[in-house]
Amino acid sequence: MDVSILEALFHDAQSIGLIGPAPVQTQISHSMRFCALVEERLKLSHLASKARLADLGSGAGIPGLVVAGMLPSLEVVLIDSMEKRSKFQQHAIQALGLDNCRSVNARAEDVGRSREFRTSFDLVTSRSFGKPAIVVECAAPLLRIPGYLIVSEPPEERSSRWSDSVIRRLGLSSSITPNSSLSPRMNVFEKISDTPAEFPRKVGIPAKRPLF
Repeated sequence: MDVSILEALFHDAQSIGLIGPAPVQTQISHSMRFCALVEERLKLSHLASKARLADLGSGAGIPGLVVAGMLPSLEVVLIDSMEKRSKFQQHAIQALGLDNCRSVNARAEDVGRSREFRTSFDLVTSRSFGKPAIVVECAAPLLRIPGYLIVSEPPEERSSRWSDSVIRRLGLSSSITPNSSLSPRMNVFEKISDTPAEFPRKVGIPAKRPLF
């Protein structure tokens, strides 16, 4: 992957408000942390070389585009509900020549209930998709067993962000990554059992009536 093209794309995205004001290099570095954790999970779990990854609420493609470019053996699906962001993703995929990446313009709740995508991913990444309850409800149905959800955390320490009982109810384990050793902080959850068929709930319900 040509990093100079990636940087130019993210600068363009920043100029039209698709990504935040933090320096583009910082945002790429953050995405590289996702890459490292994805590689770690693939090696430790002996997952197939053609594993599938969904980037939930991908926005302008952070970290999904970076992961797809750095790990070309992965099949990466960028999921976002806003058409403007999905069109930018499609443009970026073409500009970077990523034949292992595609963009899906849809609500995460609908994706998680679809026959095409439910239980079809080995990994799900989430950088700034939403509050923890929304992330786990929308991500868990996408994952196979075993599968892994990798989530970026805010810099401040907030140990109460996650509910172990709800996470287990959705088929995930408690966090298996010690946050204190990571910068930026990350959490990794393993898919260990089936997610009940009623999840994710209908569009908008996870945000309106969060599970925790």
